[in-house]
Amino acid sequence: GPSVQQPYEGWAGEKPSTIVAAACLYLKFPYNIWCFGKELVPFVPVDVVCRFVIAKAFQNNEVSRSHDNVGPTIAGSSFSEGEEDEKKDDIASSDMLFGEERRHSNPNTTNPIIATVAWDSSSPPSSSFSWIAYAFSITHLGAVCGHVNRVIAYAGLLLSTKLFPWLNFRIETYLQLHSMFVRAPLDIFINLCDRLPALVKPRVTRDLKALRSIIDLPLLFFPFANQSFHFTSSLVAPADFNGERYMFSCA
Repeated sequence: GPSVQQPYEGWAGEKPSTIVAAACLYLKFPYNIWCFGKELVPFVPVDVVCRFVIAKAFQNNEVSRSHDNVGPTIAGSSFSEGEEDEKKDDIASSDMLFGEERRHSNPNTTNPIIATVAWDSSSPPSSSFSWIAYAFSITHLGAVCGHVNRVIAYAGLLLSTKLFPWLNFRIETYLQLHSMFVRAPLDIFINLCDRLPALVKPRVTRDLKALRSIIDLPLLFFPFANQSFHFTSSLVAPADFNGERYMFSCA
């Protein structure tokens, strides 16, 4: 997901990806079929991932000890409380990053270590948010900011958070529904527009063609938005990490 600190809070790159892409497509094309369950979102901020990878790269021998300040310094409501606090956070975060793998690592071995870059299941519940809450935040923000029609937005919200989860579709059924009610009508409309002269061709055709390559994104999200995931990792979310605040960065 987006960054929580570096280069700034909410940074998600030049183009939307992962969970931010879901919000963009949700508002850009509200006629898509989504299915958001009550499960928690399995996310990890991108800057935390970067710091984790850097820390692991310098883990062995003396190099790891001289790079104890590469761990993430994450806070929920504020991200800098002075140089002294940052230094303490860096040390604590480094210990959290290396965990048991540091204690059991052999300096004479070259065997690679596979680490899980995800919040450990012991992380506090307040550090996460649910898919339903995420769908509500996208809909409310989109409607208030004028990115989507309110009637269409809330009708889609009712289907994606109430009806479809209640029907408890399997992925095969969901794939068929998406193909019949989203992919097929979109392809037919674009093909018909391509047959029209340039002077009468709808302007929306170009936008729909751009959406065609990502219109199946809900299918990729379906397994993650309707199942619970529990990870064992040395990366534990800080107690003051505000999951609700981070949810709005994703939206």
